[in-house]
Amino acid sequence: MHIYIHTYIHTYIHTCIYTYIHTYIHTYIHTYIHTYIQHTHTQSFVYIHAHT
Repeated sequence: MHIYIHTYIHTYIHTCIYTYIHTYIHTYIHTYIHTYIQHTHTQSFVYIHAHT
């Protein structure tokens, strides 16, 4: 019974952490892309091209 509870708690915590990280990364990427698009596209392109 103790092992079952331990496994349940472990799975629950893991799921919460995974969901939190996934949401955080998704939000970060979405914000980054949105900001990138809002910037002058040519300026960003020139910057990337110059630093490649």
